[in-house]
Amino acid sequence: MIWLIGGTSESRAVADALDEAGLPWVVTVVSDRARQLYEGRSGQVVVGQLTDIAAFLQTYSIRGIVDASHPFATEISQTAIATGLPYIRLERPSPLPTNAIVLPRLADVLQDGYLAQRRVLLTVGVKWLARFIPWLEKGEFWARILPTAASRKLAIASGFPESQLIPMQLPVPIA
Repeated sequence: MIWLIGGTSESRAVADALDEAGLPWVVTVVSDRARQLYEGRSGQVVVGQLTDIAAFLQTYSIRGIVDASHPFATEISQTAIATGLPYIRLERPSPLPTNAIVLPRLADVLQDGYLAQRRVLLTVGVKWLARFIPWLEKGEFWARILPTAASRKLAIASGFPESQLIPMQLPVPIA
């Protein structure tokens, strides 16, 4: 059985390829909405944070891992690598064209007052919000987080104001 770390459109394509190859797979995702990516496919879907990796590996007789998770999902990627099982990471192509202008380091932009009195929408992931706490008084910061109790709890624990959290799962359907 192959463990597909998913929740992205790329992981859905991997699931399709595994089905075409006749390989059994189980995908892990963090939300019910992500479960929908795999409807009509042959694999099993496990929703929620994995708390006992050893039990998961044993329950599903995992023999290899394909990691097609979001680039910011580093914790699950590191955990998967640490299992010692054969591991493949599917990387998204860089969205930057070869002639892209690279912005200055974030710390430099924040230090020089560039964001002073501006509205800023953070889409960096809940685990990174603590890095912005020192600058909250310099501008109006909002953070998009996943609409889960765990994400909300982490954001608030980091010191980010609850009133400036936007719980939203992307992509947002357009009616």
